[in-house]
Amino acid sequence: MNTICEEFDQRIQHEKITGTYQWIQEKLSHPYEERKVFYEYLSNISTDDFTPKQHLILGISLKHQVSITNVQELEVALDTLDEEDIAELIAYYNLENPAQRYQEIKTAIAAPTSYLTTIPYKVIQELHQRGKVPFDRQIFAACLVRFNVWSRTSYKNELSEKAKQKFDNFFPKDDFTLDILMAIFEMELGIEGAFYVEDEFTISAVVIELVRQNYISRSTIQQKLFDAFNNPTLKQNTHGWAKNVYRDLAFTVDENIACQEQLIQLMYNSRNLLVNFALQQLKKMANHQAFNWKLFVDSLEGIVYAEKLNGGLKTALKTLQKGFKKDKALLESGCINLAPIFLQEDNAVQLAAKECFELLETPNEEVKSALLPFVDTMHSEVKSALGDLLGEEATNTTTYETYQQQTYTPIPCTEEGKIVYVSSEDEFIFLASKVLKSNDALDYELFLEAITRYSYLKDTNPKALKPALKQAKKLADDGYLDITARVGVHHTMAAKLICMWLSDTPGTIATEIVRWEDKVKKEDRYKYTANRWFRFFYQFKRVGYIIHQFSQKEMLPLLSTPTHHNFEIAPTLFFKRLQQYQVAKQTPDEVDFCMALCRLNRWASFDKGNLNTTTEHNTIIHYLFTPEATFDPKQIKNFPTLWLTAYMLKNPEKAVTSLFKIYNNEDWWVASPTWNWEVNKRHSDRGHSWTNLDIGFDQEKISDIDSSKNSYFEHHLSNSEFIIADVAHWFSRDGFLQEPLYLNIILRAYSWGFYDPEASESKSILEVVKYNAQHPTPLARAGYLFLTLSLLCSNKAIRAATFDWLSLLIENNYLDMDEFTTAVAKIVASKEHPIPIPRLIEQFDRLASIQGVYADVLYKTIETCLIEINVDHLPKSFSKVLHHYYEVLQIIQQSIPLNIVKKLEQMQQINAVKKEVKKLGKFVS
Repeated sequence: MNTICEEFDQRIQHEKITGTYQWIQEKLSHPYEERKVFYEYLSNISTDDFTPKQHLILGISLKHQVSITNVQELEVALDTLDEEDIAELIAYYNLENPAQRYQEIKTAIAAPTSYLTTIPYKVIQELHQRGKVPFDRQIFAACLVRFNVWSRTSYKNELSEKAKQKFDNFFPKDDFTLDILMAIFEMELGIEGAFYVEDEFTISAVVIELVRQNYISRSTIQQKLFDAFNNPTLKQNTHGWAKNVYRDLAFTVDENIACQEQLIQLMYNSRNLLVNFALQQLKKMANHQAFNWKLFVDSLEGIVYAEKLNGGLKTALKTLQKGFKKDKALLESGCINLAPIFLQEDNAVQLAAKECFELLETPNEEVKSALLPFVDTMHSEVKSALGDLLGEEATNTTTYETYQQQTYTPIPCTEEGKIVYVSSEDEFIFLASKVLKSNDALDYELFLEAITRYSYLKDTNPKALKPALKQAKKLADDGYLDITARVGVHHTMAAKLICMWLSDTPGTIATEIVRWEDKVKKEDRYKYTANRWFRFFYQFKRVGYIIHQFSQKEMLPLLSTPTHHNFEIAPTLFFKRLQQYQVAKQTPDEVDFCMALCRLNRWASFDKGNLNTTTEHNTIIHYLFTPEATFDPKQIKNFPTLWLTAYMLKNPEKAVTSLFKIYNNEDWWVASPTWNWEVNKRHSDRGHSWTNLDIGFDQEKISDIDSSKNSYFEHHLSNSEFIIADVAHWFSRDGFLQEPLYLNIILRAYSWGFYDPEASESKSILEVVKYNAQHPTPLARAGYLFLTLSLLCSNKAIRAATFDWLSLLIENNYLDMDEFTTAVAKIVASKEHPIPIPRLIEQFDRLASIQGVYADVLYKTIETCLIEINVDHLPKSFSKVLHHYYEVLQIIQQSIPLNIVKKLEQMQQINAVKKEVKKLGKFVS
């Protein structure tokens, strides 16, 4: 026998309880094999003749078996313990200073549903009765209610037969404990998955059993449940648990009538789960002679504005009809209170409400006045049915206009829009620190422009630049590249530029790359960070170009620095900068020149004499600025990337196609079909399948792209740093050519289809949407794909913001109806059903509510969807699409095209949609 077992036997023999906890703590540091033997010894020991002290020694020695998820009751009669035993018990549960221990328990809680202790309830109850610990309702409740975070119990409304037999002696039923148990209705304890000691004693089943045995009165528990319903701090899961307990206690109609005011008050509750439940109970009570119809009618305001309460509203309306038929005196006040229900977009709700108003036997001016503010959101069937009540003038308020896209021509640069550059040393010194924290992309551009003119400050005023250097070193730390929502890649590269500029040992990006390669050779753990730096160095060649110029006698200006608002460059100033390079006989940096081409405002006036073909750079500019000039691949000599950029700018509809050709090592200038995308299904080797967005190339190979060989736009295929802090920088960088940029964000955020985007991706998407809503411009195919994916994605905030962006495209007549409707239809009509139809209906509701040209956008979108839809694969809830079609046809009064009529004829055999199809028959000529 090992020494631990021998020492334990000595303690048992002499009943040496004092110090047992400290003794077992010391033994936990012994080798595992020794402890294993000891625990096996304890599991086989006979306790038949043990005294209470010996039972306590054994219980404390089994400490290893007790965890936060597996609390064991001590196998000892607690009331038989003497003061020495109690003292050791207090030490074991670390309760020498109860107030401090209670605070530690509360502080250590990560979330309300982790409200757990390792202290069994009977222990803390005994200590409290002996005056050893104070009472704290939260702590006592947390000891009583257990919650295993690894294996949550499911809701049960009844104990098993085995548990019932054990229940009487197992669960304490004294008034003190029962009062503590009621705390489950007062605080968040993760109660929906909780139990008492053993997981078969779920708290729900325990409560119901205590009520059944009359330990808790039905009226008491009913009031406690109402307290829980009205507690806004409880989570939905806990409210759902309380609702299930109320349901399974099966209160009679008479019992509910006694509490009808509280049930009716739940109509004002913010949680639809409880509102629905209350309305179901009220429906059952409606035939009782004591039902308070006036209070029910007066409380309608609590539900008529509610969102996502369609089922509850239908229940309420059926109940209300009963009341109106019983007592006609309720009709006027009831209809007045009910009027806002026509803000609800659900057709079934509006039709059910219409039936209530139809019970009015004569037109009523009070009801009419209440309804008039909501006429615009009434569906056409409802308007027609309530025409006599509303009057002809009110029912003819809908407007419709045909949408006409206008040709977009960017506004030429003006003197008023000219950017003011940094003009003093103090201003530059301030900007050097500001650029590291600013999310304004213009600050970054102004800094790069100014550093070429004020680089001498390193020697003349180094002290003033120390704050900027200190900040820069934090961002450009070698250890780890921490790119965040606030500190993006552009901040990091500005920091790297400052560090290398102010370094005591001058270097270049080339020497930085060598330094990182040496670090990786010595320690492989630097490989990931080094590769990220390498990608940034190639992607941000302007920074490297500036660092290289520090060693030159005279620094040349960047060609790409914007001269006017919206990051545009006036041609006249661009030609002046280019002239400086030609005089100095220096070749412009490739990235700098590409960015300048993208930002050039080609619609501004300039001296045509600047257009010539004396150099390859000049030939590229001549091709870009001359509308009739055609591309000739023979002109490509030394700068294929510059030619590609100019070609894509001049042929934006071919931009993505050209980019993919480069990716596939093909000649990008050869004519080929315009790029397109599809929705399909992918299958894994293990038999799994998922809906996938096929954009025309293998996304899994993106990581294989060699960033050192990327062209200017190829970086969009491998750029993973598309986050909040960089969004404005990327869009300002590409100026008049943003199709590849939309492709970039699609690859990052929607690359694997239509599942919920991650939190970081959602933030990036939202930032892109907001940026484009602030700077709306016409889109092309990739842009419309991103717009549509964002309109229909799972994130509600993104969907709302994207609709604002869409509305601005419509208001400015930028929307390409064909591209937009085709994108929506391809997703909606896909047999894979990648998005739930309610998301689409949400956007249709928004379009319908604004009317005017928005109604035309809605009409054409629905018709495109109907043309593309496969009747054999109708998505769930497609009847709502047909309902919107009916509503918009009521406005425009046009016949349904023959190709759609044929689809509708096929749909007549489908139960889920045939009702709506029948209504559409009036528009078939």
